[in-house]
Amino acid sequence: MQIGLEEIITLRKADRKKLRTRTVLSIVVLLVLFWAFLCTRTVEIGLISPVQALSNVFTYVKLSLAQIFHWSIFDDQLAVIQAQPYYYETVTRLEGAVQAVVLGAVLAVSGAVYQCVFRNPIATPTMLGVSSGVRLSNFVLVLQYSTIASTATLVTLRYIYGYVFSIGILVVVLVVAHFMGNKKSSVADVLLVGSIVSRLLSQGLRVVQSYVMDDDAYLVLQQMNLYGTDANLGNSQGAIFRLCALLVGMLPLYFMRFSLNVVSFEDEDAKCLGISASRIRTASLIFSTILMVAAQVQLGDVALLALLVPHICRYVFGANFQDMLVGCILYGGIIMLVCKVVVALLSFSPYLGVMSMNVIINVISMPLLIFVLLKERRGWA
Repeated sequence: MQIGLEEIITLRKADRKKLRTRTVLSIVVLLVLFWAFLCTRTVEIGLISPVQALSNVFTYVKLSLAQIFHWSIFDDQLAVIQAQPYYYETVTRLEGAVQAVVLGAVLAVSGAVYQCVFRNPIATPTMLGVSSGVRLSNFVLVLQYSTIASTATLVTLRYIYGYVFSIGILVVVLVVAHFMGNKKSSVADVLLVGSIVSRLLSQGLRVVQSYVMDDDAYLVLQQMNLYGTDANLGNSQGAIFRLCALLVGMLPLYFMRFSLNVVSFEDEDAKCLGISASRIRTASLIFSTILMVAAQVQLGDVALLALLVPHICRYVFGANFQDMLVGCILYGGIIMLVCKVVVALLSFSPYLGVMSMNVIINVISMPLLIFVLLKERRGWA
């Protein structure tokens, strides 16, 4: 049975309408969660009035603009703040919520890029040595600064070292795979070299740690590797690095969103369409690594979320990377906000209040991943 052009156009319009509806509903859910998080208190169990939370946010924005543009209202900021109940609690929640949405979007997009580039639904951004690069940077920092390496004063160095080592390892992997494949690096070559380099670094670090570190330094290193800088979530220097990573990594991927669909084909098929798959693959891996490093330095080992969200987005929005990109930003933010709400509620418990964001993310992501895989059951789209 053949379908005419008019039927194709009608089906296309119906699909786009469903996609817009799902996108709007996802935005509404994200905004509701965001506002619900703002209305929770930080010093005791209780809620802040949504109207009061809105007033506090408006005051915060107004004072921030007054500080930048030197308005006269900034001179009376203490009086203005005292007139707003729960001001500091709302501001703390606002900063945490914004950073949670950004980190969730970063993890989800980087995971989607890796799965698209390698045509593998279980690919994660840590498989090419990104995780080993961050661990190596933490190891060097602990060697230099011992037990103070995890303090907020060294957050800037953690980001710098993390980017230098992770991108350096990725470049080595890509160069070795390029020459190993007679200057035609295939997906299999990149995966093979990445797995070998990552394994060698991991084993090498374990051996060296046992000889050069004492027990206190080793505990600090494990804390940095597993939990990141979650305790320093409001650190302004770390926020600047995350913002730079978002701009440098996300914007190029946004402009490359059409070409990334072609990278999912074989290299010969992409070449017939006039697109160099190897160049797009290399560029997308570098930009997604920039995103992943920012998230891993902040949160520790949270690759499970980067694996989960692209599966949800393919199930809801389809396999078109242009649509998946928007979906990953929304659903990454939604899941991360849910984790933040759970952490906020558990913080008042005398027994569970010590649980980090990293643990909550993995606990919530695992059953969701199993559910999505059982619902999908269609293989790689």
